[in-house]
Amino acid sequence: MELILIRHTRLKIKKGICYGQSEVPVDKTFEKEKKAILKNLDLSNARTISSPLKRCTKLAGCISENYKTDERIMELNFGDWEMQKWDDIKDPELDIWMNNYIEYPCPNGESLLSMKERVVQFYEDLKLQNQQKWIIITHGGVIRLFYHIIQGVELDKIFNVKIKFGEIHSFNI
Repeated sequence: MELILIRHTRLKIKKGICYGQSEVPVDKTFEKEKKAILKNLDLSNARTISSPLKRCTKLAGCISENYKTDERIMELNFGDWEMQKWDDIKDPELDIWMNNYIEYPCPNGESLLSMKERVVQFYEDLKLQNQQKWIIITHGGVIRLFYHIIQGVELDKIFNVKIKFGEIHSFNI
């Protein structure tokens, strides 16, 4: 089975904003980035699945008219911190979370382990399908978790894996 994971394109948002599962518009560079992505994709015999967030579905619709969405491949839910500047978050739980983001959930959000559980479920479901090639439009955090799940990158090291906007990552299982 071949998994082709694509991070959504650049976003129209100021740097330093916590936006996890919030709806954020794509940047004006979308058309240029979309063309570069499509040029590097072999769409033959592939099925497409996207995070339901618009920054992913906009690209998914350019790849396939018949794409499906799956909430399990959404970015980390940052709960109460969504759409706040990281530097402006005065919540005392921020330091606790920063020191243990793997197990400790954001207030009204989730931990990395919770996110991993849903991504593993998604992956296990893909393996049960009679499909050899998947194109998955998703987020940096989800792609990093696939490096953990498939290639064994340790959870506390996944942020060392750099995932650029519009970047394609392929895994052959």
